[in-house]
Amino acid sequence: MVSSSSTIALSVEAGTGEDTTAATRACQAIPFLYTTGWVLQYASLCAKSFRLFRTTDVSTFGRVKVTASQMYYVIVLALVLDWIVVGIWTAIDPLHYERSTIDTCSAINPESGLITERSIGECRMSGDIPMWGFLVPLAVLHVALMAITNFLLWKNRSVEDRYQEYKFVAVASFYVGEILLLGVPVLLAVRDSIEAKFIVLSSVVFLNDAGILCFVFVPKMKFVKEGLPEGVAVVHSVFPNRRSSLGQIQDRVANGNVRDLGQPGRIQDQTP
Repeated sequence: MVSSSSTIALSVEAGTGEDTTAATRACQAIPFLYTTGWVLQYASLCAKSFRLFRTTDVSTFGRVKVTASQMYYVIVLALVLDWIVVGIWTAIDPLHYERSTIDTCSAINPESGLITERSIGECRMSGDIPMWGFLVPLAVLHVALMAITNFLLWKNRSVEDRYQEYKFVAVASFYVGEILLLGVPVLLAVRDSIEAKFIVLSSVVFLNDAGILCFVFVPKMKFVKEGLPEGVAVVHSVFPNRRSSLGQIQDRVANGNVRDLGQPGRIQDQTP
């Protein structure tokens, strides 16, 4: 919702001769809204995946505790890094709304007695630094956050799908890449048309946000509706590939066939 609200700020405009203060503030709010919403999406997934990785890491022998403050640090760190870049952008060369005349009809309309004039209004930068000089660092931060999130989810791939989003976030990442591959060339092609540029930008933002949310939450809704398989406890549902081996180990312990625990985290069968 936060990143999608940037399209509302993108729609704010000022007519010829009107005060552009509100439109300029909307222009400056666009990068803050979009980057904040986008980082909250992936940083939350990253923090959740980090907690799952720490609590299910079999190499850690003993109780592991991951506090809420540790998860908040991940989200806050990602937000601060993004805000630093956007803050520097706003301090050095902030976006401002500017309306310029592109065509003036020299002939006077005989009915109205007015001269027709065409103008366009858009968010612009007045300095020598191009917009890509700030967009590239933001893109690097976002790609790095996506990579870290997908890496943590890959480490958790042995966990049941209902508790982690490895497959779904991976597909969502490819989906975001496809939108950018299609959206950026189209945006460059229609850069001279303000109406087309607004439609393309709004579509990219909406499809990106809606796609990520659907890939993450629709499977969750499905798992909640289906519930756990009959006869499977919650503790056994975390690692589906280990259910049979866990049952065998429990049977051996009950029958007294296990005599040596061996290395931490492993149980060795010493029966002849």
